[in-house]
Amino acid sequence: MNQANQLVDLIRKYNGIPYVAPTIELRPCQNKKKILKILNRIFNTQIDYLIFKSVNAVFFFLSCLHSLHQKENFLKKLNKANIIAIGPKTNAELKNNGIMASLIPNKYNSEGIFETLKEKNLMGKIVVIPQPKKIRNSLAKKLRDFGAKVFTIPVYEITLPKDYFKVLTLIRDIINGKINIITFTSSSSAINLVRVARKNKLGIELRKSLNKCMIAVIGPVTQKTLENLGVKSNIIPKEYTIEAMINSLIKFLNQEREKD
Repeated sequence: MNQANQLVDLIRKYNGIPYVAPTIELRPCQNKKKILKILNRIFNTQIDYLIFKSVNAVFFFLSCLHSLHQKENFLKKLNKANIIAIGPKTNAELKNNGIMASLIPNKYNSEGIFETLKEKNLMGKIVVIPQPKKIRNSLAKKLRDFGAKVFTIPVYEITLPKDYFKVLTLIRDIINGKINIITFTSSSSAINLVRVARKNKLGIELRKSLNKCMIAVIGPVTQKTLENLGVKSNIIPKEYTIEAMINSLIKFLNQEREKD
């Protein structure tokens, strides 16, 4: 089940009316030569850590390996590697593909992974991180600072949907006060919403209207992205999952009702 479907089901469970308007589209990276070049460098050494920061990273990485006829070769290299899944959903996706994670951090974010790994001797260790194209990877920088040799592999890219009519309709509905609560499950979803608004000269109106809505975010990175866009968040869960975000939202709404 993808994030949108999971979120819709949870909203309906609590008698809400979901309004789905995808602001991102995921596509496999087309530059297979670059990926193969990185893989060939990795094949010549032993992988110490393979880090998956999302379900999408697992899916697109394994799909990429399969399309390059490198899946079996790569899986053989994982004999002694420590597989790290950022959270339970990513871990489940790995299990579905016959890969067992050896570590899930207590905090389901990049900081949680770093806090776990910095206690180990990372000097000269080979770390592989499949990730989206053109995404700043603060985890990779921190691990390099601790002496690790980090290979980031761009296996998919996050873009605007080709047809963003639904997004534009959502923006107009937000501006017209038709939306009560907005959830953001990634920084990219927030950035693309604003991009579409700005393309249609609605950026300022959207920002003002968002600050009148109740905003729930999945974690601190998304919260910071919204802050940089001039939008405040009302709800952020302690555990960075969709379920925790919805539970925090329900708790917040109940507290608001009690005040009334």
